[in-house]
Amino acid sequence: MRHVFDAFVGETFFAQMLAAMRKTLGEPAYFHGGQGERVFQTQLDRLLAERLARSTGGQLSGKLYELFQLQRPGA
Repeated sequence: MRHVFDAFVGETFFAQMLAAMRKTLGEPAYFHGGQGERVFQTQLDRLLAERLARSTGGQLSGKLYELFQLQRPGA
């Protein structure tokens, strides 16, 4: 259960962070791929969020998991 919790928290956090970072960038005047680039950029961001969550998700969600365990019935 800890692995799934870490993955969920990490992917959610990193996905939101990447989305916020992308909003700060404007589209370049030249060499923009249009809708196709936006689709693949979204897929790339999702993959990056998964890998970041896998590598550092446990550090990010450790205290949240402890609080979650305390609130579970029968814990």
